[in-house]
Amino acid sequence: MKIVADVSIIMAVLLNEPERAAIERATMGNDLIAPGCVAWEVGNALYGAIRRSRIKVSDALSIYAEFERIPLRQISIDFASAIGISARYRIPAYDAYYLECARAQQAPIVTLDAGMLKVAKAMNIKIGGIQE
Repeated sequence: MKIVADVSIIMAVLLNEPERAAIERATMGNDLIAPGCVAWEVGNALYGAIRRSRIKVSDALSIYAEFERIPLRQISIDFASAIGISARYRIPAYDAYYLECARAQQAPIVTLDAGMLKVAKAMNIKIGGIQE
């Protein structure tokens, strides 16, 4: 089954956050997909971790290399549809890209972002379960 993986779950796994085991259970054996912006978002999140002195630049480079080994298929999305989602629900465009990916691919989304979950439910997008 295809599952849309957003940057929040990818970063939780890469940074070994407490949710990592639950995320791995929820995604194991599925085909992970994400919009093409995911790599940029991982880079931005890594920069944020550097800025907060959570990791060093050398750590960020190693973590990004680990990200590149994740079997994640990056999907082109309908930009106009995503912008429409963003405007309708008043959410950041990046969040809308993941939601559009899930809608178009008829795939559940797995995220730690409460706002994105709320909009996914409003759009009748299935939610992938992350349970401890």
